Amino acid sequence: MATALFLREQGVAFDTDTEVYITVGVLIALIGVAIWLATRGGQAIALTIVWALVGVIVERGTYTPIYFTAITGIILLVGAVLYTVYQGKKLYEQDAPPTRIMMT
Repeated sequence: MATALFLREQGVAFDTDTEVYITVGVLIALIGVAIWLATRGGQAIALTIVWALVGVIVERGTYTPIYFTAITGIILLVGAVLYTVYQGKKLYEQDAPPTRIMMT
């Protein structure tokens, strides 16, 4: 909804159904990135996104597509985190060594 609100402030107005589907699209992208992170050592970040999805349900849960997208995302993310923890990975791993900033 924030994306649709931003677009409305810029002069691009959509009806409510379009705003809901824009929100669903943003949620699907967010869930996809979170699943990718959860399987690559960022389980703590994925759990933070689960908490954000709970907030989306509380704020915008009256819209059925948003509600079911958020619920599905929560289930998928918690499942991905549990699967990686079951495999023996830590909740947060830092794969890359710290980088040095070279001043020239």
